[in-house]
Amino acid sequence: METGERPLQILGPAWGLREGKRERFEEVTGIDTEFTVKAQAAANRQVLSGGNEVFDALFTGGQLAPQIIGNDMASPIDPASIENWNEDNVTEYILNGTEVYDGQFDRHAEVIWNDVDSQDEIQFYPNVFNADSVGFNPRQVPSDVDEWSAIFDDKYKGKSMFNQLSTVSYVVAMMHLADRGMVDASLREISDPTQEHIDAMVDFLVKQKQAGQFKALFSDLGTQINFFSSEEAIIGNIWGPAVLGTRENGTPTGYAKLARQESQQSLQGYDAWMGGTIPLKPGVSDRNNEDEVAKFLDLHLTAWYAGFVGQSGYIVPQYPNKDLVRGEPGMPTEFYDWFYEGTATSKPVDGQFMFTPSNYEWTDGEYESSPDGHTRFRGGVKDFLPAVGAWHVAPNENEYMVEQWQEFTGA
Repeated sequence: METGERPLQILGPAWGLREGKRERFEEVTGIDTEFTVKAQAAANRQVLSGGNEVFDALFTGGQLAPQIIGNDMASPIDPASIENWNEDNVTEYILNGTEVYDGQFDRHAEVIWNDVDSQDEIQFYPNVFNADSVGFNPRQVPSDVDEWSAIFDDKYKGKSMFNQLSTVSYVVAMMHLADRGMVDASLREISDPTQEHIDAMVDFLVKQKQAGQFKALFSDLGTQINFFSSEEAIIGNIWGPAVLGTRENGTPTGYAKLARQESQQSLQGYDAWMGGTIPLKPGVSDRNNEDEVAKFLDLHLTAWYAGFVGQSGYIVPQYPNKDLVRGEPGMPTEFYDWFYEGTATSKPVDGQFMFTPSNYEWTDGEYESSPDGHTRFRGGVKDFLPAVGAWHVAPNENEYMVEQWQEFTGA
């Protein structure tokens, strides 16, 4: 491999460039690498203002990736250059998402692939993904809550929280409106709404806000944890790490099993998302680091990476490859089975809604599930991924949506 400019320059948020990742990459490749950590939106702005010339790659959320791609700042690469990117190692939910889902993944596929039909070049490489749900306080909200619509229910007026970021929360509002017949939208259109859909959605949210439905709007992890921990808010479209953070503060918190998991007729399924890496144009080629970036991308398909991000609740594309991921150096066997398969833990656990995986001692090797062991409330990844209602990503009408969304946040 020819040597490009050093150090390899990677830009992104802390959750994507967490401590330990750079050290591991340098250890296994010998490639001197520098991480520049900034808030996600700030990192994107830096790329858009010239950072694409000095950085080799950007880690970002799928909802923000179209900003970079749409400005011709992505440098697509041949997936064959990524050693472990193949159908034996990558879940069909990403590799063949347009076939597995009924339109929910179509817009996301347009972001991942330079050409969806040929799939010969990747422009946004998925590193992690997840499927978010309704967070709730089981002391005050029935544990059988199974719809996003509950966030907008009058009974929780003044006790509900809602994410104010348009590129994240629009699908939650769209699933509610479409399922209730308040807008006519296909599964594709829930993730990629028209201007007419956006107008109806914003009008609905403005009325909700003016009526006092929301205790608070949020855009960061800390706000979610604080309001749920104090029980000032008891329901909302909060993130998985907020659920765990609230539990660690001593307040029970659930993550709902949504209606689409029981019936594909329901439009109220999980809100899926992904984070990944964009090789930057012209930086990666000007600095002669295409091969190095391919190796960096491949790090995310290793056993080590599955274990590295697993405690934070992130799903990795290679999870179906049990021979690789299940067991050291990947995830402890018991943790893998609990997380992905929905198996009960080997040791008894008190309190369904207080369990945190980071505080449990996982067995690596043979074990037996306990009748009183903990199981994930909505099942394992294999149970809830088929029930995704939308993959949120900046829609084709994103510029219009961001403009109209200001009516909601400013109401």
